[in-house]
Amino acid sequence: MRSQKNQRREKLLQEKYSDEAAFRQRMMEYAQRHNVTATANRYHCSRKTVYKMEEAMGRDEGESAGSVASAEENASNSQRRGTAKDEKTP
Repeated sequence: MRSQKNQRREKLLQEKYSDEAAFRQRMMEYAQRHNVTATANRYHCSRKTVYKMEEAMGRDEGESAGSVASAEENASNSQRRGTAKDEKTP
C-alpha cells in the first residue's frame, strides 16, 4: 500500500515539473518574438524574472528579447560598421 502511495506522489511531481518546464518554454518562445516588458505582462511576472529565465535557459547576453536578427546578421552588421569583436582598434 505504501509503495502505491509513493508511486502516485512521484507521478504527480513529474507532471508538475513537466508542466512548469512547458510553461517556461512557452514564455521564452514568446520572449524571442516580443520584448521583455510584453513578456512579463503576458505571463504575470516581473521583468527581472524574464531576464533570469533567459539567463538560465542559456540565451546570449548580447541578444535581447524581441530580437529577430540571427547571429550571422549581427556579425555581418558589426563588420560593416567596423565594430567586429575580433578587430583590434589602435
